[in-house]
Amino acid sequence: MDVITQPEFMELYKKGERIFENKFMQFFDVSNIALEGIAFKNCNLFFCTFRNIVLKNASFENCTIYNGSFYTGSAENLIFDKCSMELTLFDSFQFSRTSMKKCSMQWCGFLNSNVASVDMSTSSQFKTITDLSQVTPADIDYIISVVMQKVERLDMDMRLKVKEIIRADIERYKLENPEEKQGKYGTASSDSDAPLTYGEVRGVVESFFYGTQSPYKTKKHAYETSGAYKK
Repeated sequence: MDVITQPEFMELYKKGERIFENKFMQFFDVSNIALEGIAFKNCNLFFCTFRNIVLKNASFENCTIYNGSFYTGSAENLIFDKCSMELTLFDSFQFSRTSMKKCSMQWCGFLNSNVASVDMSTSSQFKTITDLSQVTPADIDYIISVVMQKVERLDMDMRLKVKEIIRADIERYKLENPEEKQGKYGTASSDSDAPLTYGEVRGVVESFFYGTQSPYKTKKHAYETSGAYKK
């Protein structure tokens, strides 16, 4: 599988390339574009974000999508075929003739979107979120543990990049970053490869579902102290 960067992808698409096969796509942030007649085949999409886009006559075939975000846009004749999708969110997305065929879906969200028009009848689903009221504090804690463990298993370059993104989101969304007690995830440190703290990942997981506001924000966790992080 070949790694393709976002600039390379955009350049190829603008030159007329429509089939992307066996590509590893990571940390994309694509916005304000119509992706028409495009096909992703046997690709891995890792921490990829698409903002204000149009997907028309597009397909994802045998792809693995982890932490994918589709914010504000529309899809017409969009097909996900035999894809593995985890922690993938569609927010304020309008679907027309969209189907997810024989996909494995875990912790996927469809918020402020006409999800009823998406055919997922042949896909296996675990925790598909269509309304924030469906998310419990236990759900948040579980996802945090999964994300933390997955990040620490990455190779160093990718691990550092993911941590950079997560810590940037802490600043961007002005999320709390509480001090931590020493625990199985390590302690906070100025080292860029220090283990992610519970508070850091919690903030990003909550922003995934709630934006900057969470109904569980004031709840203290066993890993947290009562003190607030000082900038």
